Amino acid sequence: MPSSPPATSARPVVLLTDFGPGSAYVGQMELAIARIAPTARVVHLAHDVPPQNVRAAALVAVTSRPLLPDDAVLCVVVDPGVGTDRAIVAGRLPGGPLAVVPDNGLASALELAPAYVVEDRAKMAPVISPVFHGRDIFAPVAAHLALGLAPEALGPRLPAHALVPLGVPLHSEARGGEVLFADRFGNLVTNLRADPNDPRQTLRLRDIELPRVSTYGEAPAGALVVVAGSFGNLEIAEVGGSAAAATGMGPGAPVTRVPGA
Repeated sequence: MPSSPPATSARPVVLLTDFGPGSAYVGQMELAIARIAPTARVVHLAHDVPPQNVRAAALVAVTSRPLLPDDAVLCVVVDPGVGTDRAIVAGRLPGGPLAVVPDNGLASALELAPAYVVEDRAKMAPVISPVFHGRDIFAPVAAHLALGLAPEALGPRLPAHALVPLGVPLHSEARGGEVLFADRFGNLVTNLRADPNDPRQTLRLRDIELPRVSTYGEAPAGALVVVAGSFGNLEIAEVGGSAAAATGMGPGAPVTRVPGA
């Protein structure tokens, strides 16, 4: 396998997947990186993204982007289209970090521009599983990028307008929106941006108007409330419980802002 251009030090590789914490799939990706770039530090951003939920992965990736080291390589594998004709793309993120992601809405959400289609077979594993591109394509490509390979060396340029759109805004100012995912606490994370100038603004889910609180401690156990979550969006929570279980709602459920009185 041709070697990547020499580099004085390897870039750190930041992994984000839906494989699950402690998964052998994660371990095999890390081993694939170590085989090519043994000096690259691997940072595990998260591996508990809800399975196949591209929008959840996009929200985590986009809100984590300002925290990435300038020389990082972000490698995101939330890829329900694995093995199909969907493209894998690499490029530069705003601010300097590099990324390799599936072109399934993640690249456009991350504003990967310019993006280059990953086609250089020499930068992939010798044998590629049709169902595990994370180990056999994403991880090796991320490792070569960590060693100094330029994204444009991987394949043809893909214009920003040609990237697959995510299909929903991640931080919407609109009156109506939807639930993107339920986190591990059962909080329903919406795509509606929390308005810092209207701390009384609440949400309506189905026909229920939910009160806005600043902290979970402001409401009694079992109450359904709206909070400004750590992603900067409004979230629906059950104090001491799971809003997802209590409401039976999940990704795609419509929500509507109710202006503060």
